[in-house]
Amino acid sequence: MAQENNAFAASPEMLSILEHSDRSVLVMDMAYRILWFNAQAASTMSRFFGESVKSGYTYWDYADRGNGKRFMRNFELALKGRRVSVERRLDSKSDDEIWIEAVFSPLRGSDGLVTGVIHSYQDISQRKRREREEQHRENIVRAINSNDSQAFALIDANNIIVSCNRFATLLLGNSGQKRSLEKSNVMECLADTWRERFIGGLKVARSGGTVVIEFELPVKGLNTIEIRFCPVNAKDEASMVSIWAVDISDKKRAEQEIRVSEENLRSVFNSSSQTFYLLDHELNILTFNEAAADLAKEQYGRSLKLGINVAEVTPSDRMPQFLAEAKQAFTGNKVQVEKHFSNGNREHWFERHINPIRNKDGVIDRIAIWSIDITNRKRAEMALRENEAKFRQLAAIMPVGIYQTDANSNTVYVNDSLRKIIPTSVSDLLSGEWKKLIHPDDAELAGMEWQRAAGEQVPYQLNYRLIRPDGKVTHVLEQAVPMFDHHRGYTGHIGSLVDLTVQRANQQLEQEKNIAERSLHFRSDFLASMSHEIRTPLTGMLAISELLLESDLRPDQREQVLHIHNAAEDLRSIVNDVLHLSELEAGKVILKEDLFTSTQLLDTVVKRFGPEAKAKDIDLKVNDQSQGASLRSDRRRLTQILSNLVKNAIKFTEKGDVTVLVERSDGHLRLEVHDTGIGIPEHDLPKLFKEFSQLEHTTAQNLEGTGLGLSITKKLTEMLGGSIGVTSRLGVGSVFWVKIPLGVASASEPNETVNNVPVPPSLPKGRRVLLVEDNIINQHAFKVMLGRMGCEVTAVNNGEQAVNTFEPGRFDLIFMDIQMPVMDGIEASERIRAKGIAPPIIGLSGNVLERDADGKLKVEMDDLLIKPVTSQELQRKLEQWAGHN
Repeated sequence: MAQENNAFAASPEMLSILEHSDRSVLVMDMAYRILWFNAQAASTMSRFFGESVKSGYTYWDYADRGNGKRFMRNFELALKGRRVSVERRLDSKSDDEIWIEAVFSPLRGSDGLVTGVIHSYQDISQRKRREREEQHRENIVRAINSNDSQAFALIDANNIIVSCNRFATLLLGNSGQKRSLEKSNVMECLADTWRERFIGGLKVARSGGTVVIEFELPVKGLNTIEIRFCPVNAKDEASMVSIWAVDISDKKRAEQEIRVSEENLRSVFNSSSQTFYLLDHELNILTFNEAAADLAKEQYGRSLKLGINVAEVTPSDRMPQFLAEAKQAFTGNKVQVEKHFSNGNREHWFERHINPIRNKDGVIDRIAIWSIDITNRKRAEMALRENEAKFRQLAAIMPVGIYQTDANSNTVYVNDSLRKIIPTSVSDLLSGEWKKLIHPDDAELAGMEWQRAAGEQVPYQLNYRLIRPDGKVTHVLEQAVPMFDHHRGYTGHIGSLVDLTVQRANQQLEQEKNIAERSLHFRSDFLASMSHEIRTPLTGMLAISELLLESDLRPDQREQVLHIHNAAEDLRSIVNDVLHLSELEAGKVILKEDLFTSTQLLDTVVKRFGPEAKAKDIDLKVNDQSQGASLRSDRRRLTQILSNLVKNAIKFTEKGDVTVLVERSDGHLRLEVHDTGIGIPEHDLPKLFKEFSQLEHTTAQNLEGTGLGLSITKKLTEMLGGSIGVTSRLGVGSVFWVKIPLGVASASEPNETVNNVPVPPSLPKGRRVLLVEDNIINQHAFKVMLGRMGCEVTAVNNGEQAVNTFEPGRFDLIFMDIQMPVMDGIEASERIRAKGIAPPIIGLSGNVLERDADGKLKVEMDDLLIKPVTSQELQRKLEQWAGHN
């Protein structure tokens, strides 16, 4: 029922029309006061706002003025004479969404002026809901049709595709066709390999179930698609099936990559040498790696399992410490500790890291434990410390100065030996004050070398001098090498300092010694050469004088020739002494062991010097208390030693006797030569065994000699492993003694004589001898002596003539001089042997150095005769080499 208001005047007809209109009508003045409303408005206003509308109230008594800006704007436009038609949503107190279609029309009075607004509206909420639902369905269809990532198809009971989107054509088409599949039989569109499983999916959906099946599609860019078969629940479409297909190739590849990544991560995780545990708040093991499992198996003999408490694999004595560390980690701190334990006879060290782990809410609910085995590192550190200690101990006892500098050339270590070489304090050595002790002439060069080595980080070596506080100069050699850390970073130098003062003195002595030795060798070579040159003419002198003595001479002639012969013998003795000394100094004396007795030794010496002693009316006696002791030694050299002593005793004794005493004791044979001669002053005794030394006391001034005899005797004695000495009283006599090792062989060995080759009783006559000698006098002497021995001698002047003269079988023996003009004896001997079977060749030389260190001849000959040669020596060689029939 409409409310009347005097402010709103309308005809009854108009009011009746408005009253029965299906639109709600509100008439309001310019202040939004409701002047009139129809029954429809009363109904809708009560439904919209939950209150009954009344005339005289303003519109805002019902509606929310704060949300009515659009209403007021349209209301103002109507007051301005415009008609406004809008659709708007009301803010209703109910939960229903309310839409109205409203018209704002100006209310004019009789004068045509606008006095208010006629607001009519109609509820279009249902229409809006239908439009929205239609739009939603349209959007769904549009989305399905335009979906390029998911295919859709609706299939009826006859397997005909009722509807599908364009992506379904790509996924389901078996030939890559682009036309729509609608109205097509889905079985004709499938790949052959799909059919069986696709039919199975349709059966499941038509029976009311839902199934998802994966299919492989050999289309470029696609590998795997996933199809979901769903039943359609419409009452009249019970046999229809909707399928939804999506390309899951990327998903499959991603899953594969994730699996590979997980496998790789798991491999790395399990191949790590570090043990890993993940524990919860109760310290239960959530996960672990293989290293942890292996360690538990090795240490505790049990298999590690998920869910067990860490206390089951931790010794009880270590748990309190571990609990404290875990508690600290659960408070948010990272814990790092080093641990040590023993397992049997083996010691282990490990480094443990305990880190807190937060969940998605930021709460620490787990801890991760990494344990790194640092046993090898610890052992290396211990070895390094031990080596460093050894180095310091070694450096402390080494006679070499050791020092170390840092990267800034500061000295950080010195040993005690360095303080001895550089006489200063440790503080001066470390501070560098010691450098003031360097000789001024060497300081600048040393400083430049140190600076260069530090800058270029290279080894160095330098010599310089130090001036000690007492003024003495010390020569030092400094050597150093750079040190680097494991990153090749320079950390300094380590070096040594050696005192060369003594070494330099020794080098100087060595140089002087070398000069002396060279001088000695030169002297020896000179003496040997001179002896050779003297021996050649001496051979002729001895041989000719010997031949003359055997001839018929007047007494005065015989006396004169005898003087010549004796002078030649003296000269020969002197030359022999000089040559023996040369042999000894050149190391060319070869010892040959023989087994003989003291009796044989004494007989030889007595026979040789008995006539000489008898001539001076001196009694030569022998006292052998060794009872003919056997000894193994060089008989020739020992005979020479005893002969020199006996000869000297006879020489320096004018009256009385010379006695040779032999004793045996302590594995040695002691030979003593007693004389009643002039004796030797005590101050002259040290000179006796020196070379070219003669005594100067008056009683000996008339005696001649080289002064080499006793020196040679001493050298030979020492070569035989013995010793020699003398006691003497001036005017009373002297005693020279020699002590020689017996060196006796077993009793089963036969006694040996001085000559190993037996001598035949007589020399056969008519031996044919080729004599090769360039010296005419020697050639004549040899030829005469050989002729007297019954030899047929053919003499030539040089090696070339010897080669031309020689014919195989013509000669029984050859005497070959070694040094000759035209062709020497060595080459001649080689050529003679090259012509056929040659007889023995005996070399003739004035040089005893023709034998090597083993006593063998250096020349290609069978034997050697040293000039000067006597007839007896010549005859011995004939008997040795040509004495058999």
